[in-house]
Amino acid sequence: MTSLPTTSPSQTYQWEKQFFSRATAMLGLFDDRFENTLGVSYANFQTTVQSPDDGFGLPAPVLDNGDRLKFDWLGTIALDPRDTLVLGVDDTTDRLIDSPVSAIENRVGGFAELQLRPIQGLSVAASARFDSDDRYGSHATWRIAPAYTVEATGTVLKASAGTGFKSPTLTELFVSYPSFDFFANPDLKPETSFGYDVGFEQPLWGGRARFGATWFHNDIRDLIETNADETSYANVGRATTYGVESFASVKLTRTLDLRGDYTWLTARDDAAQVELLRRPKNKASVTADWQATRRLRLAASLVYVGAWLDYDRSGSSQLMASPYATVNLAGDYDLGHGLTLFARIDNLLDRHYENPVGFDKPGIGAYGGIRVALQP
Repeated sequence: MTSLPTTSPSQTYQWEKQFFSRATAMLGLFDDRFENTLGVSYANFQTTVQSPDDGFGLPAPVLDNGDRLKFDWLGTIALDPRDTLVLGVDDTTDRLIDSPVSAIENRVGGFAELQLRPIQGLSVAASARFDSDDRYGSHATWRIAPAYTVEATGTVLKASAGTGFKSPTLTELFVSYPSFDFFANPDLKPETSFGYDVGFEQPLWGGRARFGATWFHNDIRDLIETNADETSYANVGRATTYGVESFASVKLTRTLDLRGDYTWLTARDDAAQVELLRRPKNKASVTADWQATRRLRLAASLVYVGAWLDYDRSGSSQLMASPYATVNLAGDYDLGHGLTLFARIDNLLDRHYENPVGFDKPGIGAYGGIRVALQP
């Protein structure tokens, strides 16, 4: 009897190419009381996955090739010295190109946000958004976010509540991996959610140091997850995520800043009463930012991701994924005349880790480029 080969990381190769570009133009009207920003961005994503030999010769690679074109406008209107109205419109087109199917999705949205300071110490931001999706129809969402500063101590008390909408990606709808018995689901429904948070920030040492924490809670309908037998995507009827985000920052010198962040998360499938997959309970990071010279800025960060529930590579049993940590460097140099060089090194120590389980993440990588700002 001949057994089928087992899919493992050493049998699979994946190549990724990504391209991002964006251009913006700004115009101030009525003595800059009406600021306008026009933007256009284009991104291309291409992933090639060469799966294991199925015993009858090497199968053709799976291609996930797509792009996104987005136009947007943002208008900021100073109603008076205390209050501001922000308006925005965006038009986004996603395409899936010969992967092996082709598909297209267009979304047009608009929003308005009113930023008010009705009394001393109190600020309120209230916003509404309307999206029209050519696959999933029209959806309205809203958010309100008050904040109050206690004058005597500088303590900021803040909260927010709002709704959300997220449509499935074209990859989730149409890109399958038959060699792994994993298939797209064209019947997916969009996710909708209601969430709220409550938190505080406290300055210390004359504002040179600051710390804070925020409790958050989200109720999600039709959450898109991998299904129970790891063969496709499915909508989870109801899911809940909640936890705490906290931070502490300090300005050690005039040019050196240090910040630490920590997140504790619980994520559950309320229908099945089980933990959601691939949601680390603990995440932490430490970042140092140094303005080395007037033109040169350098940054270094340590990022830690704790263990999470996952399936093994074959999808046959659950396990706890191993935690990992990476070190990253970044910097930029102002050349003048609107030109800025930037670069970063990810995973400086070439750490080996998998996320999700069975899929190696890239080792050390170096990236660089140049930003151009044109002045009229």
